[in-house]
Amino acid sequence: MSQITGELTRLLEDFVSRKPVPGLAVGVIADKKVIFTKGFGVKNTETKDPVTEHSLFHMASVSKTFVALGMMQLVQDGKLGLEDYVKDHLPYFTMKDPRYLKITIRQLLSHVSGMPDEESFDWANPEYDDEALERYVKGLYNKELLWDPGSGSAYSNIAYEILGDVIQKVSATPFETYMKREILEKVNMTKSSFLKTEFDPELLTTPHVLNTDGYYGPRVSKIYPYHRAHGPSSTLCSNVVDMCSYAQAVLNNDSGLLKHDSFARLFEPHSGTPWGKETSENGLAWFLGEYKGRRVASHGGLDTGYRSNLVLLPDDGIAVVLMTNADYIGTKVIWNTILDVIFGEPVQRIKNSLARHLAGLFVQSGQKEAFEKYGQMKENKFDGFLLIEGELNYAAYELFEAGKVDEALGLLLLSIDLYPESSNLHDSVGEMYEAKGSNNAAAGYFSKAIALDPDNKDAIANLERVKKQ
Repeated sequence: MSQITGELTRLLEDFVSRKPVPGLAVGVIADKKVIFTKGFGVKNTETKDPVTEHSLFHMASVSKTFVALGMMQLVQDGKLGLEDYVKDHLPYFTMKDPRYLKITIRQLLSHVSGMPDEESFDWANPEYDDEALERYVKGLYNKELLWDPGSGSAYSNIAYEILGDVIQKVSATPFETYMKREILEKVNMTKSSFLKTEFDPELLTTPHVLNTDGYYGPRVSKIYPYHRAHGPSSTLCSNVVDMCSYAQAVLNNDSGLLKHDSFARLFEPHSGTPWGKETSENGLAWFLGEYKGRRVASHGGLDTGYRSNLVLLPDDGIAVVLMTNADYIGTKVIWNTILDVIFGEPVQRIKNSLARHLAGLFVQSGQKEAFEKYGQMKENKFDGFLLIEGELNYAAYELFEAGKVDEALGLLLLSIDLYPESSNLHDSVGEMYEAKGSNNAAAGYFSKAIALDPDNKDAIANLERVKKQ
């Protein structure tokens, strides 16, 4: 194991040293034993305080796995059933769409309820009172469903806020109190909480967002992502030591939390996702799939200033916990590399994100140099770089939203060189040209996007819009 931990330290120190990463913490379990917990970088780029294994990070949507566990505890205790209608437990829950009456607990847990996703978490206006979650659920009265409950799959944060309210009503306990008493304390997560007033300020990291003005890298966020209406979906604060305790409990089917058959129900597939091998199916909160032929259950998190991952390989007794105080760092390449090291595969270094590297060149060196460097990288077959189509598109929209339309367009044009059959990228280029007022060019790219994928609804709507202008 010492060889593995030494290799992980080398790889992660190298990664942080050459990437615009403020802070990173990693925990690793092998053979159901904790073998690695370590912090890298800083909690705050202004104060330079170091990250340790005890530093606290906002876990974002990894919180949802705790909600599912809490729900299964109540099911096991006979206090509710997975097929119960939500309305039976929350009489004040109403929606504009009458189909909401048929939404079940299981459908909310597995993202097949037809519930839309949250459009704004309103982190800038946090609410701290005990009624915030119930008030949020009552405020859904004007929402409509995407489709009939159970007939389609769509990720929904709203669904988990509703589930959190069910937990607190069925248990007659505030949501955060139930989580602490029935889960966190039982697995010795002594520094973790869903309630901000319980976070240790000496251990808490600072969120960082992407700066694109003059340099490409971390900038301290003025906003910390907290709001009690979004506790169930997002607000767990934890560190790698505590999260490894949780991962161990789940890997071991800890009877102090749930019986074995109840644990198993968390990992039963309920619907498919469009997100690839590692996350190809929805369980109850958990995403299910495989990595290099091994069964994987995982959840990631992304909120203002933070990203996180919890990855379990149940059949192998392996878990990886990953958290960073920056919301723009792709973390999949990190946990993929960590698993490869555990598997005994030779790894030279964690690959650079091509999307981030190119975006940084556009911001810091200009278009001419970015295109020249791209040509050189292409000649070298992008050695040492990770190419992900979706990340290229995401990085371009970050530039676009920062007012850097030309830089975003340049990045997307290079992306199309890499993925010439991508309908989505052609649609994105069209949007950039439209933003620049070049409607003829925009129409050409929207048309190409439709030719590549006749079902691309965004491209169809975009083309109709520019034709009317």
